[in-house]
Amino acid sequence: MSSTLQYKNLSLQFLFDYKGGYQVYQGWGNYTDTDGAQLASGGREGAFKDRWTKEHRDAKYPKYVASGHGIIADSDMPSSRYLYDGDFIRLRSIQLAYQLPKRILKSLKLTNLTLYVKATNLWTYAFDKDLYFDPECGNNQVANEQLKEHKQWKGPGYYNYTQPIMKYCGMGVNIAF
Repeated sequence: MSSTLQYKNLSLQFLFDYKGGYQVYQGWGNYTDTDGAQLASGGREGAFKDRWTKEHRDAKYPKYVASGHGIIADSDMPSSRYLYDGDFIRLRSIQLAYQLPKRILKSLKLTNLTLYVKATNLWTYAFDKDLYFDPECGNNQVANEQLKEHKQWKGPGYYNYTQPIMKYCGMGVNIAF
């Protein structure tokens, strides 16, 4: 959805983007949300706080069992617990501009002088409250094929600690003689 709002010499342009109906897979989830199979990986703080215990049976993550790699059979294999809903809304771009009035332009012998500030990818809302990385993450074909073999994934996102979508803020001047 895009729009331009104008009032006198001010204009505001914006573009929202929505993507939905797909999932993203956290490719390093077996390390960052370790259940004991990957002792050296440390893990995310949230993955340790919401573990299954006798007192906390409705936890998001399984019980942590401190064992070496290979003792907990297949606990670090691709799993649906590393799948997230990828639906999101993103403010793709926004620009606020001010165009000098014609009487000032005439005295400066210009046909146009517009000052503007512009930003891209400033805000993203992910519908999955547990999603902690950019839902518009990269695509990795090899990983996609491996996950499809496990019949757990309906792409297109595969998060492999890829660089997130860059944010940009800038300002400028358009001058026409």
